[in-house]
Amino acid sequence: MTTLEDKGYLQVYGAPKKWEFLKSAYKGFIPANGYSFIKKMREAGVTLILHSSNHLRDSIPTSRIFEATAASTVIISDRHKFVEQEFGDCVLYVDTNQSAEHVSEEIDNHMQWIKNNPDKARELARCAHQIFQNRFTFEQQLLNVAAVQESLMDSARNKN
Repeated sequence: MTTLEDKGYLQVYGAPKKWEFLKSAYKGFIPANGYSFIKKMREAGVTLILHSSNHLRDSIPTSRIFEATAASTVIISDRHKFVEQEFGDCVLYVDTNQSAEHVSEEIDNHMQWIKNNPDKARELARCAHQIFQNRFTFEQQLLNVAAVQESLMDSARNKN
């Protein structure tokens, strides 16, 4: 993180004690009010998502993937099974099984690519956002529940 901080583009938000080793990249705590975090992501334009070892082991994504896609940001993520399956080529990936130096170099390479290819980067953000809208919004989840309910009712009617 300190290597990325030295690049000048890293902005970190969260609990102060967790990030006290950063000199300038730590920008404060964001209240969990349903919109402030997404607003900050949208302003930044790029979201870095690094899952905990528990998230990786259990194949459970952090909620940041949903916030980042809702905010329509370009996403740089570790190779998490869920993220790769659901968002595929709409996300830029880093291999966190490599050294910290290698990971920070991969992140920096992605950041340079984003800077040099703004149209392609915006297309990645649009792609991930569209997947979010098609699969993961609350409205879509309600439609899925309704479809399952309808299927169960049809099945019960057919048995009778």
